[in-house]
Amino acid sequence: MDTQPIALPTPRTSKHPALIIATVAYTALIGWITLSSAQSGSALRSTSRWVLHLLERLPVDISSQRWEFLLNLGLFVPLGALLVLLFGARFFWVAALAALALTFSIEALQHFIPYRVLDPRDLMANGLGGVVGTLLGVGLLSDVSTPARN
Repeated sequence: MDTQPIALPTPRTSKHPALIIATVAYTALIGWITLSSAQSGSALRSTSRWVLHLLERLPVDISSQRWEFLLNLGLFVPLGALLVLLFGARFFWVAALAALALTFSIEALQHFIPYRVLDPRDLMANGLGGVVGTLLGVGLLSDVSTPARN
């Protein structure tokens, strides 16, 4: 009779490298978008104006300030979701705090960048987007971990 113990599978504790790369890359993209010097002739500023002009032409009654708020909010939703996927649903609060810390840092750094200003509306939109993203991430993880019912 074989007396070797049965090896039970252990849960994977390390995160997939693609998830880490995606999170770092998306964070870098946010940094580039929010911390680039936004001089009137820069490509980033021209693209921003073009997108806002395009959105204003849609048949909805939303001002450019509201579009900007929604775009800022939307920019941080994927970050919040990626952070929850990285930290896990159990530590959703760490993901939310990380997203909030990033938005506070960005707004504080913008004070020192030419043609950038600290804007409380951006702070609110970015923070709200990060929190919404963490909630969506928790929802995604709970759907994955819930067994299908027949």
